[in-house]
Amino acid sequence: MDTPASTDNAQKESDLSHSLVIVGRTQDGKKFRPSDWAERLCGVMSAFGTEKRMKYSPYVSPGEWEGDKCVFIDGILYELSPIAYRFLANFAKDNDLMLVDGVCSLEVCNIDETLAEVVVYPPNTPVR
Repeated sequence: MDTPASTDNAQKESDLSHSLVIVGRTQDGKKFRPSDWAERLCGVMSAFGTEKRMKYSPYVSPGEWEGDKCVFIDGILYELSPIAYRFLANFAKDNDLMLVDGVCSLEVCNIDETLAEVVVYPPNTPVR
């Protein structure tokens, strides 16, 4: 029987395995345009908060990855909304963008030298 602690760890490992970073660089090394693409893509996943201002989803966030604009996708989105997760992953695939898999959940993501060693999807890798 699983203890609550081991169940929590299994869930976090699952979330991590589905976490993605969509990098604003195509497979052939070109910078993806327009320059605000990450904010626009995250805007699709945003909603109006109680203070009547747009708020990004807690599971999708714009950012920067090795000097390029990017979108961080928390792996929990894979469980909560497979359609939204697939939409974001397919956006990357359709635009030939680099995908970094299994990096981190948004709440614990610290980009450092360790994360620079993650494997980037080649263009023919199928999206989950």
